[in-house]
This record gives sequence, structure tokens and C-alpha cells, in this order.
Amino acid sequence: MKNKDHLSAPQYKCARCQDRGFIIKNEVAYRCPCMKQRAVEQLFRHSGLGSLQKECTFANFSFAYYPDVYNEELGFTYYQNARTALKAAEEFAKAFVKGDYHGPGLVFTGPVGSGKTFLACAIANYVL
Repeated sequence: MKNKDHLSAPQYKCARCQDRGFIIKNEVAYRCPCMKQRAVEQLFRHSGLGSLQKECTFANFSFAYYPDVYNEELGFTYYQNARTALKAAEEFAKAFVKGDYHGPGLVFTGPVGSGKTFLACAIANYVL
């Protein structure tokens, strides 16, 4: 008996456009909505972010690591510092996406475990 796999319908990632990237309606070609998702996926592939970093979002930022204990060097609590850093990161990302940010950039400093990498990844994920 012959293999009938070659007779089966092709498998497409997008059933709407059959992976062509456009849909034709009334003899006019329109960009398929799947193209936006493909563009986002390509940005993430080329971003250099690992699978764990892709999960870093502003909504996932946890204040559980920052005690409400006063720090003499900072002049405020670790918790207050974390809230300030999160707010600055969110404002930066939103302004950047809107094209409203014209400053020199944003720099995070602090000891290991202070949230620098998490916030940088959250910004990258928001922008992407």
C-alpha cells in the first residue's frame, strides 16, 4: 500500500493566509493579522533574551524581596527604593514606545539581587 501522506492537506501555521502573509478580498490584498505576531516573534528571537528573561514584566515585579527596612546609605527603605526604580522603568518604557523620551537613558545601579537585570528585561519586553 502506498503512503497517502502526500495526499493530505498541507499544514499551515495560519489558516487565514496559508502562511503567505496576506489575504485577498475583492481583488485587494490585505496584510494578514498573523504578520504582526510573526514580527513580534522575530524581534524576540533576535533580542538575545533567554526564556527566563522573557518572563520579566512590570506586572511580575515582586516587592517581596525588598524589606521595608530603613537604609542609612539610601536615605529610605529598600521597599521605597524598589518602588522608585519600578516607576522609573515603567515611565521610561512607556515614553520610549510613544517616542516621547529624549533623555540620555536610564541606568540602574546596586548590589546583586537589587532587581537591575529584571527591570532591564521588563523594559525590553515592554518595548518589544
